[in-house]
Amino acid sequence: MEIVIALGVCFITFLILRGGWTAGNRAMAFEASPDALIMGALAVAAAVYFIGAYAGAALIVTVIIHEFGHVAAYRVAGHDDARFRLVPLMGGVAISNRLPDSPLKDFYISLMGPAICIAPTLLALFTSPYAYQIYPPAGYFLWVFASFSGALNFFNLLPLWPLDGGRCTRILALELAPKYANAITITMSIALAAIALYLRAYLLLGFALITLPSALQPVNYVVVSPMRKSHALVALTAYIFTAVFFLFAGFSFLANWL
Repeated sequence: MEIVIALGVCFITFLILRGGWTAGNRAMAFEASPDALIMGALAVAAAVYFIGAYAGAALIVTVIIHEFGHVAAYRVAGHDDARFRLVPLMGGVAISNRLPDSPLKDFYISLMGPAICIAPTLLALFTSPYAYQIYPPAGYFLWVFASFSGALNFFNLLPLWPLDGGRCTRILALELAPKYANAITITMSIALAAIALYLRAYLLLGFALITLPSALQPVNYVVVSPMRKSHALVALTAYIFTAVFFLFAGFSFLANWL
């Protein structure tokens, strides 16, 4: 029954991202320029070196699925040039040559990075015991992948700029409470910097400080067309659902793994 549920979530994800899965005449999902390939190789090497082969591979797979979620959502929104690249010690980044043309599309693109990971996380979690009986290393890898996917996507969904959760929060703030949007974003950036200091994650701290100016831009999409209130409520519900899923998944999986 659990595997059937996971497959059902996979099918729902397929429908949500219909039109964004295949490239067709579009650009490749992964940016294949020489510098991007070098960055990708360094990202893989760094992950394996610092946290080991299984955990490093699980981390890279999580990042690739996450970033492809952004790319697929970009394509659904009409960005045929969308692609992503891996960044050593930082994860990855999805790229398009133009900004989304509405806040709803921007929100959709931002949320689908973490949201696409719900299906493979559930599938890996529910199939890992069976895979372990057949081939223990495969079962262990699936379990580690589910753990990393849960924990990393939960962190990514925190309402802290410039994480995806911070982008979603800022989009909603610009639409629902524009007078307070900058104050909310500054608070998010300060919170991320404080967390980075507490964890002594100085690379994350630098990232928070470097991206602060971009967080204060009036909008991060081209056409200023407000969301309908009904759309904003649906967007908020989708964000909360995704964050709550990874809240339970991330903490439970990571606690068991540690």
